[in-house]
Amino acid sequence: MVNDARILLIEPQKAAREALFKTLESLGYDVVVATDREEAADQVDAFEPDVVLSAHTLMDVDLGTYLREVAEVPAAVVVIFPRSTKNPAQRAEELGADGGFCRPVSRDAFTLVLRLAETIAVARQDAGALRRHNDELGERLERLGDVRPGQRFYHYEFFKHLLLVEIRRAKRYKYPLSVCLVELDPYRLPPGQLSARRDIRAGVARAVSESIRDVDIPVYVGGERILIVLPHTPEEGAKKVARRVVRLIGEGYYPVGDDVQDITASVGVSGLDQTRRLSFAQLIREAQKALKSAQQEGGNAIVAST
Repeated sequence: MVNDARILLIEPQKAAREALFKTLESLGYDVVVATDREEAADQVDAFEPDVVLSAHTLMDVDLGTYLREVAEVPAAVVVIFPRSTKNPAQRAEELGADGGFCRPVSRDAFTLVLRLAETIAVARQDAGALRRHNDELGERLERLGDVRPGQRFYHYEFFKHLLLVEIRRAKRYKYPLSVCLVELDPYRLPPGQLSARRDIRAGVARAVSESIRDVDIPVYVGGERILIVLPHTPEEGAKKVARRVVRLIGEGYYPVGDDVQDITASVGVSGLDQTRRLSFAQLIREAQKALKSAQQEGGNAIVAST
């Protein structure tokens, strides 16, 4: 028997973990295991489980909050309690889970619980798709009040949630997505001209805006860094965008007092596709490493992670 559902098993005890894993595999499930909260968080992001099956010692309100609010996982969560636990369903609800049962459990009861959990997960995914559609419409309106004047740029903290959702969608529906992390190369302003930095950043923002499509997402990430998210774009396409960004920034006109400042930028490029299922954090880390390599080459350069 083969089941399509993906199950994340969180169990610190080796003997219990091996027994549960063997049972789940025999039932035809695709299973990954985690032994602590940190490993569980990584597996949630990488594996995108339909059902999370967790020992009660590792399932707490913090982990439940992570699953629901941070990772945006529609998975059903089932908690395994010790034999002495009274009212496991109520205890599971207190932990933010969808259900729970006590050890030991028969194979038939185990199968029934997992099937119910799968049903919850599917219903939650369907409801989530509709909710995301409505949320995105609302977010489009919110962005109108959250952009920088005269530029189609967004604040990172405001936009981080949608970036997570966009990356998760790309992984689930198997379409490519890339990011370009842009940073200005070091430059020195004359004394008394520090206010010109704001005008330089505005000119850079115009250059970036002219380099991307309407569906691309430019996000300020602090300092003189801009993150560009490119949905439906493989890494090769992102490198073309990066070359355009570097060229237009370099061609920009940046007056500083009676002089003109030369400005260049470096770009790190990273992408995910069907062969590279990266998490949001991994995608950004790769772009950061690529950017650092570009800067170490002397700047005014583009480096891709692959």
